[in-house]
Amino acid sequence: MARLTCKSSFPENSAGTLIAYYLRSDGISISWDGIDFEFLENLSGDPYVVHTNVYTQTTGGREQQFIL
Repeated sequence: MARLTCKSSFPENSAGTLIAYYLRSDGISISWDGIDFEFLENLSGDPYVVHTNVYTQTTGGREQQFIL
């Protein structure tokens, strides 16, 4: 298990923030795995929406959105 902590460089306005983690093996393989979290722009005070996607062997298509 790993724990990752991220701090925003923009404490007053972080609308449109993207956090992505990618994994790739050493060697000649060009494929990679990853996951990203996109916090969609919200300046109106509405609930936040996070858009996620998971990539395996360089292929995404597993997108979901969640209202926080």
